[in-house]
Order: sequence, then C-alpha cells, then structure tokens
Amino acid sequence: MKPYLLITVPLVMEKIYKNKVKPTLDKPIMKILLKIPGLNNIIYKKVKDGLVQAFGGNVEEFIMGGAALNPEVERLFKRIKFPYLVGYGMTEACPLLAYEHWTKYVAGSCGKAVDVAEVRIDSDDPQHVVGEIQARGENIMIGYYKNT
Repeated sequence: MKPYLLITVPLVMEKIYKNKVKPTLDKPIMKILLKIPGLNNIIYKKVKDGLVQAFGGNVEEFIMGGAALNPEVERLFKRIKFPYLVGYGMTEACPLLAYEHWTKYVAGSCGKAVDVAEVRIDSDDPQHVVGEIQARGENIMIGYYKNT
C-alpha cells in the first residue's frame, strides 16, 4: 500500500523517533556531521525521506491527534520539514474542530478552528489560564441518543 495521507496519534511517530531516528542522530559521528553547514541539510533530508519511505513513500501529509506531540520530536520534524500537523477533534464534533495545513502549521498548536465551527476557550485569561473548550456549529451534534 502507498497511502498519500496518514492519520495517527503522536505516540506512533514518537516511538519511531525514539527507536530509529534518535539513536542514529545521537551517534558521535552524526553529531559532528550535523554541525557542518550544507551537510546537515543532506542528512536531515535523508531522515525525512526515510520516514516517508517507512510509510510507503507516497504520504503527502501526516495528521496527528489525540494528544500533544513531544516537543523534542516536533523540533526535529520542523527542522527536517516533515509534512506533519497536529489537529484537535472529538466525536461530538464529527470529529474535527481544529486543523491547519502542514505548511502553515505552528509547532505546539493544534491548528485553527475549522470553518464550520466557532471555538472558544472559556477562561478569564485564555492566553495564560487553562479553560474549557467550547464549540458550536454545523458539525457539532445536538445530543446523545436517548439522553433528554
């Protein structure tokens, strides 16, 4: 199979990073080679190509959700220009609430609200204080079966 789109949870990509990519990049010789301008770009391109090939070689975008992506993994993915993003969804939202194309995706975020939903954080200071995610829109269910 050669999928062009892969939807997964961050844990899958983190395990691949931890078991395959990180051990290679942590070798003493690799640490030296990665400090050489130009050569580091070639190495990072090989890492990116290897990750894409591991999933059939045709994947144009890796969509992750269900949890935040490990910041260490995210730094490498940004550095190698890996085509990934982390979105946010829930069953009640059928299922997507936030998404951004990988070329515009901001590390540490979960994208922007989808165009059919209004999303807000119910908090006195949503930039600094955790609050409840509230959403409404065409994609939000109106209730649970037999729950009046």
